[in-house]
Amino acid sequence: MNKSKTKLVVDSLASKVTLIIGACVDAFSLLMIIVCFSDFQEFGFGFLLFCIIILAIGIWCTVVSRKNSKLISNFKVYVSAISTQGGFIPDLAASLNTSEDVVKKNLELMIKRGYFVNAYIDQNSNSIFVGGSSSPRTTPQSTNQTSSAPVTGQKLVSVKCSGCGGMNTIQEGQVGECEYCGSAIQG
Repeated sequence: MNKSKTKLVVDSLASKVTLIIGACVDAFSLLMIIVCFSDFQEFGFGFLLFCIIILAIGIWCTVVSRKNSKLISNFKVYVSAISTQGGFIPDLAASLNTSEDVVKKNLELMIKRGYFVNAYIDQNSNSIFVGGSSSPRTTPQSTNQTSSAPVTGQKLVSVKCSGCGGMNTIQEGQVGECEYCGSAIQG
């Protein structure tokens, strides 16, 4: 398993665990708040404040978990949009029906977390560059093919990555890496 796919799986699992922990902490703290109110004189204000702080921590865990889950699910949508439309951020924003700022922020976070392989955002051209290229993708291309030059008579095929859903072009019968997440693909 490549680093990008491993990172996605680990983050997805961590997000689910955080959600479960947040829900359990919330349930426990709500129960304790109810108990505190039933006999406030015995428990007092300090215990109530403690329970409210624990409740806030549980809510924070839940919110963080949902944000991370949404970013992970958006990754496949972004990869699909980039692989079919190119990396120009205004075009991506239009196709994703959201603002350029949100798209850029999400892409930067996905790059920072290691979801994309060899990707960066060029502020001057307002584009994302994926796979170590020096120009935004307008048509899918493959990187790290086993053969650097096309063999005469071999045709190129489009392959959808099973890891991220990105469209890649690779020589038929060859093995390479997805330019978006680094998963192994075969033509």
